[in-house]
Amino acid sequence: MAETIRASVDEQAIPEICPRLARLIAYLGREYTAIAGREVSPEDILLAAKIVKHLRPLFAGNLLHEFVRLRAFLREHRGKMVRLYRMYQIHVLCSEDVKKVFFNPVAPLIFYLLETRRWELLAGWEDAYPFRILQDLALIWGKPFTFD
Repeated sequence: MAETIRASVDEQAIPEICPRLARLIAYLGREYTAIAGREVSPEDILLAAKIVKHLRPLFAGNLLHEFVRLRAFLREHRGKMVRLYRMYQIHVLCSEDVKKVFFNPVAPLIFYLLETRRWELLAGWEDAYPFRILQDLALIWGKPFTFD
């Protein structure tokens, strides 16, 4: 599966994505498939690449250290994510835009950033994407944004 995902990234010829980000996307694709039980399409990879590239400034200076923390987070929260994907495959009550991101390999990364750098994620997200998508993902994760 990893080769298929990496091949999809390569086949799409996304030259502005560095090899480390391509490896991150491939890893997210493998994890997403295992967690959500869904295959990853070339369109999924393109959307994941676009979002990861946009969110790259949020990662700590060293992508390798960030990757280690992400892996630990995914191990720790795997059960929760499996339950969420099972539940939302049955009860999909969100918009098409939210479904595109939730049912995408980038969703676990967004959940990680919601836990580790939520306000920086919000600031960076709103530069390119509607707030309502991130808010719905935060609601699904159980940590909506509140502005009290």
